[in-house]
Amino acid sequence: YASNSAYQTFNSLFGHLLSYNAETNPFAFAQIQQQYIYYFLQAAGLSLLYFFIQRSPHKKKQNIPADTPRINFELLIFTASFAFNVVFAPVAEDHHSLLYLPLMLLLLNMIFGKQIKSRMISFFLMSAVLLLCLPVPFRVLQKSDFPVYLLSYPRLYGAVLLILTAYYLLSAIRVKMYRSQIS
Repeated sequence: YASNSAYQTFNSLFGHLLSYNAETNPFAFAQIQQQYIYYFLQAAGLSLLYFFIQRSPHKKKQNIPADTPRINFELLIFTASFAFNVVFAPVAEDHHSLLYLPLMLLLLNMIFGKQIKSRMISFFLMSAVLLLCLPVPFRVLQKSDFPVYLLSYPRLYGAVLLILTAYYLLSAIRVKMYRSQIS
């Protein structure tokens, strides 16, 4: 049964929201079969990953301004694809959270290596690390009413923050490169 907060994926969250079952999930909004949620989320995940890769300035490396941080864009996209793989998986157990580690370490290295000086990026990254690493007893909230059971997905929210931080970093550098080409 994939609509369980133990799995910490979009499939589990949306299954929890949209797949009604009188015994195991009585607080869902609709009665959509789990496989349709799965197919929709797989298509959405692939589309988002494609969009993420297209936002990368990796094709124009030679035009990076001198004051832009030296970032291996391919490594950032490669490690972000691990995180995409986990959040859009049908189920993800606790040990799958290790796949967030490469992206987390890469972004932490950029911040502590002074390649990134944005406080907003640092705040989002530290929030993501806390949500992913703190031992929150989220399984207790599995059978709660609607607004409360949304709190039972802290690792999913941390992973989304981690991916958004990487995306923001890629977008900010792309904008900086575009502005340097215009001027």
